[in-house]
Amino acid sequence: MSARRESPLSARRPTRSPSEVREVPGRRPRRPDELAPVDRKRERVILETARYRISGDVTLPPEGYKSRLSDHLNEPQREFVIVLDAIMTPFDDPDNRFRSQVVMINRSKIDVIFPENELTNVGEDY
Repeated sequence: MSARRESPLSARRPTRSPSEVREVPGRRPRRPDELAPVDRKRERVILETARYRISGDVTLPPEGYKSRLSDHLNEPQREFVIVLDAIMTPFDDPDNRFRSQVVMINRSKIDVIFPENELTNVGEDY
């Protein structure tokens, strides 16, 4: 049976309770409702899995790196796509639609995804 080793960092730094955290002079701690919201843009998308068509909003950076939907989806560490204000329509019962504030979809289960604003009706002339 081996003895549990203490980390050298934990031996040097005592743990503090929230009431013992020192305050920076001239600066008061912020409350959660005072924090600035993260600047993100919402892009309306439609995606399909084997069982559902889902429409809703995906949040993206407003500009620059990773501000495109394709960049967002191709991030290797991103396993789930988070869709806000989602409407889910099952393919086997299209009259029975569901609404949810948040839906997390495994990226590997997505068959197709596209921005809703890029849809155009080509009609019969195409």
